[in-house]
Amino acid sequence: MANPNDLWEKRLQDPSAKPVPLPFEFLKAITCDFSSEQELGRGGYGVVYKGVLPSGKIIAVKKLFQTHLTDDTKFQNEASSLMGIKHQNVVQFVGYCAETSFELVDVEGSGKHIMAEIPKRLLCFEYVRMQRKPSQVHLR
Repeated sequence: MANPNDLWEKRLQDPSAKPVPLPFEFLKAITCDFSSEQELGRGGYGVVYKGVLPSGKIIAVKKLFQTHLTDDTKFQNEASSLMGIKHQNVVQFVGYCAETSFELVDVEGSGKHIMAEIPKRLLCFEYVRMQRKPSQVHLR
């Protein structure tokens, strides 16, 4: 039986494929559990990590903060909007994750725990290395 991660990688490597829903555990694995060593940057809506597929191909994985786009409808609308953008000058949207888990969380350091619904919202994009343009010299 084939490794399920191989299927996800194959879909992510197909430039003609539409963006796909990706399992949180797959994204966690390719970002080394969202380690700080894989962090590419952070902004007001989340943190962007480098996700390395088994083949070595890299994708950018944006893990959204829980306060932004965690509502299912808003997130699905955002993902749908991104799916419709196809342009040579725009980084390609390749996938997303919209899972929810239930976890025990500490109530404000009181030692008491409650079961809480934790939304996991991630957006995945083609990774493009920035290349410096050579300086232009004009001679007369």
